[in-house]
Amino acid sequence: MPQKLRLKCFLSPGDIVMLTAAVRDLHLSHPEKFVTDVRTSSDALWDNNPYVRRLPDDASDVDHFEVHYPLIQQSNQRPYHFIHGFAQYLEERLQIRIPLTAFRGDIHLSAEEKCWASQVAELGYSGPFWLIVAGGKFDFTAKWWNPAHYQHVVDHFWGRVPFVQVGEKAHWRTPLKRVGS
Repeated sequence: MPQKLRLKCFLSPGDIVMLTAAVRDLHLSHPEKFVTDVRTSSDALWDNNPYVRRLPDDASDVDHFEVHYPLIQQSNQRPYHFIHGFAQYLEERLQIRIPLTAFRGDIHLSAEEKCWASQVAELGYSGPFWLIVAGGKFDFTAKWWNPAHYQHVVDHFWGRVPFVQVGEKAHWRTPLKRVGS
C-alpha cells in the first residue's frame, strides 16, 4: 500500500516550481510507492500534475509535513543548484534516494491552456519575446542585479528581440525603456 504524503510549503512561486521537480522525481524514482497531496502558496502550479492527488483533509493515514530546502544554507560551500534542495530534504525525511531526472520544474498545462494566445499576441504581436524581471523581493536583495545591466541587455537586443517587463508591483523594480509591460 502506498505511503500517503501531504507536503506543505508557503514560500514564493519560484520556490514552488522547484518543489514540483522534487515531487516529479520522487514519483519517477519510486513509482506507486507514494500518493502525494500538496498544499502550497501557489496551488495553480499543481493543476494538471499527474503526480499529485488531493487527499481528504481529515484523513488519518496521511504523513503531513512542511517541506524545506536546508541546502540553501550551504550554497557557497557545495556544488548544487536550488533544484536539488527540496529533493535532498525529501530524501532525508523519507530515507530514500531521489535522483534528479530533469533540470527544470514540472508544470503541466491543460489542452485548453496550450491553445491560449499570450497577452502579447492579444496586443497584435505574434513573434517570440522575452520576459524580463528587473527587480526583486526585499527578503533576498542579493538576487537583485543593477538596473543599468538589464537596460544594457534590452538595448543590445533592441530591434531583434522584444522584451516584456514583469514583476509583482509590491516588489522593488525600476522601469526599463524599450520594453512592454
